[in-house]
Amino acid sequence: MKKKLFLLIACVICSALVLAACSNSGSGTSDKNTENAENGADLSELIIGTWEGHCTSDNSEFDDGQDHRWEYKDDGTYVYYINDGNDWVPSNDKMNEYSVDGNVLDTRWGDGSTENREAWEIAIEGDTMKWTAEREKGDGTTYTVTFEMTRVQ
Repeated sequence: MKKKLFLLIACVICSALVLAACSNSGSGTSDKNTENAENGADLSELIIGTWEGHCTSDNSEFDDGQDHRWEYKDDGTYVYYINDGNDWVPSNDKMNEYSVDGNVLDTRWGDGSTENREAWEIAIEGDTMKWTAEREKGDGTTYTVTFEMTRVQ
């Protein structure tokens, strides 16, 4: 329960920061990818596609040393793929949903009996996407976790 409350509070804080950044951003006419990444504008169109990457932070419970793959669809769902050694196979999750608000990516997934949620601050420049989030350890201390991925489709 404590972890869920922390994630909810982190999501609310990130959303407030995104709204503030969006209201202060200019209306330049630069390249769409660069404009969105620099100004915290809505990345919901740029995220569509298949991304492959891995954890880039040290000492993270998320770092299994493996690449991961996500396919974000334009209907607010995504497919999380697991590499079985030869091929990328969809996970057994029954639900995979996401939303993007400014530069905050919120995800929900579950196997039918359990539901999980995460919030990440994201940046997309060209075919590179980076995720950053604060996470809480079992002892109550927090740390920053990061992922970096490349668009593969």
